[in-house]
Amino acid sequence: MINLGAMKTISTGVPVHGVIMCGGGGTRLMNGLKGHMGQVPAAYRGNLEKQFLPLLEPTQSMLASTAGRLTGNHDGSPILSDSQRLWFATGDRMVGKIQADLGLSNSRQIIGEPARKNTFPPMATMAKIIAEKDPGAVIVTLPSDHLVFSAQQFVADIRTAVGVAVETGGLVTFGITPTGPSSQYGYIKQGEPLDSEGKVNTVAQFTEKPDASTAQTWLNEGGYLWNSGMFVWQASSFLDKISQFQPGIYALLNSIYGGNAINHNDPAQVIQLGAMSAFFYANNPSKNSVDYKIMEPASQTGDVKVVRAGFQWRDLGSWEEIQGAIGEGEIQPASWLASISESL
Repeated sequence: MINLGAMKTISTGVPVHGVIMCGGGGTRLMNGLKGHMGQVPAAYRGNLEKQFLPLLEPTQSMLASTAGRLTGNHDGSPILSDSQRLWFATGDRMVGKIQADLGLSNSRQIIGEPARKNTFPPMATMAKIIAEKDPGAVIVTLPSDHLVFSAQQFVADIRTAVGVAVETGGLVTFGITPTGPSSQYGYIKQGEPLDSEGKVNTVAQFTEKPDASTAQTWLNEGGYLWNSGMFVWQASSFLDKISQFQPGIYALLNSIYGGNAINHNDPAQVIQLGAMSAFFYANNPSKNSVDYKIMEPASQTGDVKVVRAGFQWRDLGSWEEIQGAIGEGEIQPASWLASISESL
């Protein structure tokens, strides 16, 4: 059985890197705002990617909040010991926006995707780049549009997950206790418990979003968690699973990035990295989620673990969720956003 205290101790002795997934194009928000564009400030019209909107408070974006969870800016101890270990995966047209939003002096830690191909290609790219730079790295991957409560509990759960990833060599995800039969999330069926407190389990089944009927059935059965889309793994372990389940992509990663420990303080090498990424995307036929390409098959071999989240969580991926968060007083967005939300 895993000792949870030992897991947190293990986490303090390994190099942890953070990757924020922030490549969404704002399509769902644009659709939700049809007929209300007159209320949108000119600076945001045509640029409604939710990661850049002042949703949490009048002056803070979702992206800045997510970065703060990793750097310790939200009353939690920092998960990352070095700002050079914070990375961003986004569309290439949004690189400058990220720099401006976070006040970054350069774009060296931002990997711009030349094409949107879902979550697996950028996660594979990041794992290879980070592994070449820091072979013992553990990667914490977070979406940029999640609302997380209790910074201290979040940090504690991340440290547990880092320890589990190192101790077991598995791919770790966070499971959210369902509050209803939602078909908006992937589901995790819990398998064998790995600790005496019911905090960590193997994953018996990892599936993408079910229909409403199936979601209700699973809720009635019990033993299922929502997939939060937050992941922790050793870079080497994730690459091993790519080799096992997607050997063609693994070979492509090695042919492009292998043996290239990019010096991110060298502008010429950063430009070289951009060219390599463009080549990878141009030659990568995959356009699938990491859930489908890696997590589902890895769960069948017992290599996926789930940590039950002790923190409250909300995915702000739709206007319905944003309106719910405003109604519950969970966020205090800019006044123009609050006004539009009330009128929808």
